[in-house]
Amino acid sequence: MTGDFLKGRLSAQDVLKISDEVHRAEEGTWGEIVPMIVSQSTPGRSAEWTLTLVLLLLTGPLTLIDPGHWSFWLAEIALVAIAILLPPYVFRAFPSLRRRLIPREDLRAAVHGRAIVELENVRLRHTKKRTGVLLMVSWHERKVVVLGDEAVAQAVRPDEWEALTAEFADDLRSGRLPEGFTTAIRKVGQVLRKHFPCTGENADEIKNDLVIKI
Repeated sequence: MTGDFLKGRLSAQDVLKISDEVHRAEEGTWGEIVPMIVSQSTPGRSAEWTLTLVLLLLTGPLTLIDPGHWSFWLAEIALVAIAILLPPYVFRAFPSLRRRLIPREDLRAAVHGRAIVELENVRLRHTKKRTGVLLMVSWHERKVVVLGDEAVAQAVRPDEWEALTAEFADDLRSGRLPEGFTTAIRKVGQVLRKHFPCTGENADEIKNDLVIKI
């Protein structure tokens, strides 16, 4: 249900609590909130090639110890093979290393780009009043994005989301994923009630479920 990358971090009960929090947060507002968590947004090969290059630079001089010996070529082939094949296993064992090998701006741009794509995928651009909001966590990057549809983008200043996303990112780094989600959803609801209050009947246009993607 939750994907391998969330094992031990998010239980079935946590998922239900998040869904319930979305329902409560949407009361009294025209806004529609979709909570989402994706495993990663950055291309895996980018960091892998960076680590491969680092390994080659570090191990290359070792092959020059005795270049005239027949074993030189075997060592060269072995080191190149290790440098190419090792990175994927390293990143599985140490996911945080991937973040350190990708420039911060590239990480931010990749996560924001993924959020733009997902905003359309979950049909948040198709609500009646264009008041959909995506609250997306990109797990391996430990990044949080709040992205609103047209009406939300026009009414809500970006700095209204900044404290919320920064606090949620701190929760992620501290291992408080479920608590971070429920707190962030509650605060998104507060912002939406301020800008898009609704006193009449307001049926759900989009399911309140947590969306989990690779």
